[in-house]
Amino acid sequence: MDRRRLLATSGIALLGGIAGCARRNDQTPEPDPDEIVTRFENVVHLVEEGADDTGEEPINDLVTEHVDDDTLLVLDEGRFALEQLIVDDYSNFGITSVEGAMPKLVPAGTMEEVGEYWLVLHGEDIFFGGFEYDFTADRVCGRTQVIANGGGFEVFDIHVRGQVYQVTPFRFGVRDPNGVGNVRRVIDRDGARTGDRMSGLFVGAEHAGELHFVDCEMWHFPSKGIYASNPGEDIPDAGGGEVHVEGGVFKNNNVGGIRIGSEGSTVRDVTFVVEDTLEGENVTWEEPIPLLPPDGLSNTRGLRLKSGGSVLVEGCVFDYEIGSGDGVLTVAGSHGDSTVRNCWIRSESADLSPVRLKSSSKPMDFESVSIVGTGGGVPAVRMVGRSGTAFRNCSIEACGEGKNGVELVRTDRCIFENTPIESEGLPVVFFEERRGEFSPYIHRLTIGRNGASEPPGYAVTVNERIIEAPEGAEVSNGRTVTGVLSEETASITFAGQVAELRFDGETEMCFEYVSQRNTP
Repeated sequence: MDRRRLLATSGIALLGGIAGCARRNDQTPEPDPDEIVTRFENVVHLVEEGADDTGEEPINDLVTEHVDDDTLLVLDEGRFALEQLIVDDYSNFGITSVEGAMPKLVPAGTMEEVGEYWLVLHGEDIFFGGFEYDFTADRVCGRTQVIANGGGFEVFDIHVRGQVYQVTPFRFGVRDPNGVGNVRRVIDRDGARTGDRMSGLFVGAEHAGELHFVDCEMWHFPSKGIYASNPGEDIPDAGGGEVHVEGGVFKNNNVGGIRIGSEGSTVRDVTFVVEDTLEGENVTWEEPIPLLPPDGLSNTRGLRLKSGGSVLVEGCVFDYEIGSGDGVLTVAGSHGDSTVRNCWIRSESADLSPVRLKSSSKPMDFESVSIVGTGGGVPAVRMVGRSGTAFRNCSIEACGEGKNGVELVRTDRCIFENTPIESEGLPVVFFEERRGEFSPYIHRLTIGRNGASEPPGYAVTVNERIIEAPEGAEVSNGRTVTGVLSEETASITFAGQVAELRFDGETEMCFEYVSQRNTP
């Protein structure tokens, strides 16, 4: 192998073997550069072939002349203009940069002149990356679409400069159910203008394989940072492919930092942020959160689980300084049961609950999750349906004046295991249909020792009346019951809302319906 070819292949250190790659659900390792060296039979240096590296003349003709199966096209440092480029039906092909270089790619005209679909790469085992996109000129931008019809792909190290204009800049998909696509370190911190209704990274419904987004950053998009729920939705041609988001930062996006839902997908070690700032990477925004047309909609969800189910959310940080809408973590009614584990969710906003679970019969599991709501108005946790949902080894804190801890709407058998609920308002409130319409039911709270070696003491106060207290417990003012949990469980039947909860040790609480209040 000649030295020139070795430098070219070592310059794509993020590329990894795809063909025959086993499916995996753990953290995605970096590929071994040594696996890449022998992958391509041909390596073509486009500048040596006459490509203009000043950005004056488009290089499309050279690309289409040299692209082929088992061929890697390489660009040196410089600026390269591209008209609309469509590469279709090749196997094991790619476009990348030499080691240490970050060539600039720029559309050869405005989006109206070049077209919405700027770079289209379709085929089998595709390799693309190592570039900076220059979208800083007015109305100059375009979409990069990478679809693996067979095998998979590697897309890596793309940094977008400048706001996109009326186009979602990236779309990905793997049509082969056994194929794997990796999108590593694709960064766009300048986002899109208010009113453009654009997302950053889009996964089409046709995606059927496995797709990994690793250490990507999408900031300030008026739709979603990653829009990836379509493969799991009940729509024509939905492929049901898994989507795994690993690391990365999603900041000041509007209707969702990430939207995901297909079975078996994961969101791990991701940071979601909404800050009150107008400072971007290359632009100054008109407002911290880009608004959607036509009425300036703001719905600053961090993560939205929609359709599908069996999704794992783990090790994520949600830090929201401002915002309004459904909730920082929102689970749509169409989404099934899933698990949220080892996460920290904080909302300072009075109009945005840290956790919002919409109407469904499917339960959710929360494990070792810290939930903090510091603004008044909305609760820290709001659930509609979702009977059987469990919070284990969590903490729920509602710090705003009059702010409730947990609001349950038609939610039965909700479990809080070793999960204290602290609030300035009521710890637990029961509603029937909507906020303000209190539940007409009598409820029962069952307290369990949960393996505690010493009998824990407890005190429960409701705002109406205690109907039935455990044997040996003391009832004060008809609304407060205190005692020691000498047996494994004890049950308290009551009318109204829970006004105070105090426990001396680890316990498990379960709330359930008993009967209508007018029932004798």
